[in-house]
Amino acid sequence: MNRDYFAEMYVAGILADRNWNIYFPRRDRGFDMIITRETENQMLVRPVQVKGKYPREAKTNKKSYGYVGELSQLHPDMVLVIPFFPVDVAGVAPLHIAYMPHSGIRTSASKGFACMPAKFTNGKACPRPGFERYFDSQGLVALESPKWGADGFNNWVAALVEAWQVSPRAQSTPSSAHIRLTAFRLLRKFGNKPFEREN
Repeated sequence: MNRDYFAEMYVAGILADRNWNIYFPRRDRGFDMIITRETENQMLVRPVQVKGKYPREAKTNKKSYGYVGELSQLHPDMVLVIPFFPVDVAGVAPLHIAYMPHSGIRTSASKGFACMPAKFTNGKACPRPGFERYFDSQGLVALESPKWGADGFNNWVAALVEAWQVSPRAQSTPSSAHIRLTAFRLLRKFGNKPFEREN
């Protein structure tokens, strides 16, 4: 619990340094904080949940690493912030922080939800290919975009399904598993190009 609270305060401090206004709820029933920032054209509002990762020394290498568990509340403009701390429990700062949009969260059959933007290699976490844009300074910049939450792998899969359905060559609607497998193959081939925003 103490480490979770530290992670929340650490993230709040970074967001405050980026000129976000921080609001903590009187009742903790989901989001850890609400952040707002006024731009020239609109007011940006982001509900935030913080889920820190604290690996132990015995942890083995993982191709996918992140948060798996319950999320009591969801919102289209939400941010799932995942601070990845070092194995050294006495370490003060996380090695990386991922700022993930709602579209980067998927359901997990056994544990609620999953968001796996990192990999765990040689005792530390680092961004997976295609997810660098959501980490650290790049993630903070992405968070400030009015299009936040409009991209991400889940939305890209949905767009692929829609394009497939309207195609005159489509004889039948493919299964979601087939669509997701096709999307993963394209992502592996083209890297993070499908995640690039339009200018």
